[in-house]
Parts: sequence; C-alpha cells; structure tokens
Amino acid sequence: MSHDISPFAELSGTQTARWVALLPKIALGVFLVGGIIAAIFWVTASDSVGQDLSILSLCISFALMVTFMSVRELIKVGDDD
Repeated sequence: MSHDISPFAELSGTQTARWVALLPKIALGVFLVGGIIAAIFWVTASDSVGQDLSILSLCISFALMVTFMSVRELIKVGDDD
C-alpha cells in the first residue's frame, strides 16, 4: 500500500530519527496530562457530570495518542522508501 507523505518527504534521516523518537514521548505526555485532567474532573465536578467530563477527557487524550503514533508510523514508512 502506498502512502502519500508529501509533507514528510523533505525530512532528512536525522530529522526523521528525531521525530520518530520524540513522538512516543509526546504521546505519553498527552496520556499523563489526560489522566490528570480526568482525575480532577472526577473529583471536582458533581455527580454524573464529573464522570462524563472525565471519560471525555480520556477519550480525547487517547485520540491524540493514536494521532501522534499514526504520524510516527507515516514518518517511518516514508523514511524506508
């Protein structure tokens, strides 16, 4: 399957390696911040609203993590060509 990664086509090998190593750390940071925000919502908001906001913040953080890791895979695929 061919991937169109035009914006990443101009990255050099060292830039690609740097981003491939950095994106999992960013994803982990997003996960931790999302967990902290979820815990704050769970404790401070009342009744089911706090639970809803907590789960929403976790869903958003997981979606961002998937996005960062997908970009990482696209960069790795583009570097292999």
